[in-house]
Amino acid sequence: MKKYNFLLVFICTVLFSCSKEKKFENRLEGNSFSVTITIDGDLIYKDEKMSFNECKNAKELCRGSWVYIGNQADFYWRFSNKAKQFELSNITPTEYGANVNDQAVKSYKFSGIYDVVSYKKDNRELILKSSQTMGYSGKIVLLYLMQI
Repeated sequence: MKKYNFLLVFICTVLFSCSKEKKFENRLEGNSFSVTITIDGDLIYKDEKMSFNECKNAKELCRGSWVYIGNQADFYWRFSNKAKQFELSNITPTEYGANVNDQAVKSYKFSGIYDVVSYKKDNRELILKSSQTMGYSGKIVLLYLMQI
């Protein structure tokens, strides 16, 4: 009997526990967030906007956009490592020239793997931390996202 109880509990746990990555992705999908960024404790950007598109598959990269004063950059995003990390990767061309998009360059510089410091479901606040971004390697970058 104990064997069957254990088996039943195990099966229920597997069936009813959604992956933590998907649970966190569901909180972002289809929503927009106000973004504040600090580097080594100094406020760098404030009141920018990130929007997160719906994800079709938790194993694939999701798409989003980062907008500020009419400039837009597109990026891939996803949670990984049991939602302990967040990956952000710019996908907007950043070639220099007459049509360079400042937002795309910014999105490239902040691309990297972030640790999830805090994700509060009740007020939809996400805090991310990295010292391994493309443009600020070795510096502590904090992204504060608050749902709009």
